[in-house]
Amino acid sequence: CMWAEVGLSEDGHTYILVGTCRSECTAVVAFTPQELKQCQSSQWTVLEKTGSTGWSLKVELKSINSIATSIRVSLAPSSSPSSPMVKELKLCVDGDVFRVGHVTCLSDPSIVMGDTSNYTLPANTYTGSQLAPGEDFSQGRKNDYESVATDGCPLKLQQHGQTEASSSDVDSEGKWNNWFTATLKLTNTDNNPIAVTDAFGEYRSQDGQWIKCHATSIGQYHDISNFSLDPASIISLDVKLAIRFGDKAPATDASGYRAHPSLPQPLHLKVTFVDHKMRTSSVEFEQGNPPL
Repeated sequence: CMWAEVGLSEDGHTYILVGTCRSECTAVVAFTPQELKQCQSSQWTVLEKTGSTGWSLKVELKSINSIATSIRVSLAPSSSPSSPMVKELKLCVDGDVFRVGHVTCLSDPSIVMGDTSNYTLPANTYTGSQLAPGEDFSQGRKNDYESVATDGCPLKLQQHGQTEASSSDVDSEGKWNNWFTATLKLTNTDNNPIAVTDAFGEYRSQDGQWIKCHATSIGQYHDISNFSLDPASIISLDVKLAIRFGDKAPATDASGYRAHPSLPQPLHLKVTFVDHKMRTSSVEFEQGNPPL
């Protein structure tokens, strides 16, 4: 067998070593950065070697406008000289220095494909919610749901903007929270003050059931705090709802700013406020994942 090694020397020269399994090195060629900027042709053969066992090796410099862009090495056995293994090493210019890039295998005769003429691929299987290719659930989400009050609760709720998703780190129990944040405008439509004493969030599952969220955060605090609204007053605050999971947390930032794959899309959420007279007012909002 034969082998080739391509690299950069300490003085910035690009070198190519060629050898066999019986010899440490049988040929070497080196280029200065200036020579690599003056290639003789777009595909310049700089070295050809045939081993004693019939193996043949060829090294070529590929260039654009006389500047070398890659080194291509072809290695063929004597039994199949027309089916060489071909690998290409990218080069890039950095001032007067050529940097060695990544290696790409262009062909490998040792990889033999089986006969697939009578083979039928099995049907695709899916788990969790499915996304049609290119479908973007983050666009056009409804954010003007009417708030629903009970027992004449004077608190009116309205969403501003879109619902954002995020993820927490894994805690000591090996679990993490999928958070959903919406900005709400709260209006006291009464002529008397109103005190909010509690709030809780829910999300709609795949089967259409409303399930209470693991945590609800109001404003800048993680714990729900009592607050009051003056007569005919308006305030704006952030509401964060958490759905808890025990599986593997998102591995990338992009997957962290999405609803969990097991959740329906678009995801419907709801927050309910309770006042000092145990009256309630709730509003629904949506979250949608962008395409991956």
